[in-house]
Amino acid sequence: MALTSEQFAAELKEMVEKRRALYEHPFIVKFRRGELTKDQVKQWIEQQFYLTGRVHDLLGPLYTHCEDASIRAEILNNLVEEETGKMSGSAAHPELYIHLGEALGSTREKMLNITPRLESVALRSYWLLAADKCPFVEALAALSVAGEGQVPGAAAEFANP
Repeated sequence: MALTSEQFAAELKEMVEKRRALYEHPFIVKFRRGELTKDQVKQWIEQQFYLTGRVHDLLGPLYTHCEDASIRAEILNNLVEEETGKMSGSAAHPELYIHLGEALGSTREKMLNITPRLESVALRSYWLLAADKCPFVEALAALSVAGEGQVPGAAAEFANP
């Protein structure tokens, strides 16, 4: 018997919550244990900024390829938050990354002109390709479910080390 949309969404959410690959990566395990140097954390944040500091080119194609007006509105809201921080009352998310990088010893100039690691280039290239060329549902799954779905709760936990 086929799943309803609600059943599929619930199963997918449960799968993501059960196994967050991000949390199992050896680097993240060391980070969570407080076993990394400040310089290692700084370099990680610089690479994270490279990956997600320019979300307009990831969310923009999702927005334009989405046929559902209510989902498009949610994507637009997400983009507005990422670019301005107005919904959360903070700052543009790229600026938050830059401030964190600076607090760890990086500079705005370096963050904006980072030389990405090969792994970062590969992941970002995949996301860009998926966002623009894959069917909308696949692109959304790649960026939101597999990517962003790893993140909820991470900031509070990562703040401890």
